[in-house]
Amino acid sequence: MPPKELHVHVQQYGITFDGARAVVGECQVSLSAALVQLTHLGTGRYSVVLWRMKNKPAEIKNQPAASQLALFDDHEVSLPAKKLRVEWSMRAPDGPFIPDNKSTEHTSQIYSAWENNSFTKGEELLCFDGRRASWYRSENLPFEHEGERYVLSLIEYLHL
Repeated sequence: MPPKELHVHVQQYGITFDGARAVVGECQVSLSAALVQLTHLGTGRYSVVLWRMKNKPAEIKNQPAASQLALFDDHEVSLPAKKLRVEWSMRAPDGPFIPDNKSTEHTSQIYSAWENNSFTKGEELLCFDGRRASWYRSENLPFEHEGERYVLSLIEYLHL
């Protein structure tokens, strides 16, 4: 993906899924690779994130062995409900840090994309650092892979 060509797409579309799709068609690369490259060219504070429904590794690790007997007969030990969590994230040099396995709220555009299996975008307050919510703009594309739904997000930090 020659930087000169990418700058043309950034000027025409901005850092967006539309711009990334143009790069995909021209350079024959994946959508996620195009998004990551575009975010590194822009002046905004961007991250590209892949989300999937899963448990945290600590929840899985702390699950009792199947052979372990329950303390009470009527109490069955099971994992907590899965949440839509970060599978991986890549950020531009000034992009927001979004930790692995961080979950998103059920009210977010990201979750709505997963739940309704439809592209979403918009601005909203999100909390990625566990302390305070900030304003972000996101574009979120759900897709199926091996029978599981994922969401690929382009997230831009706006301000507190």
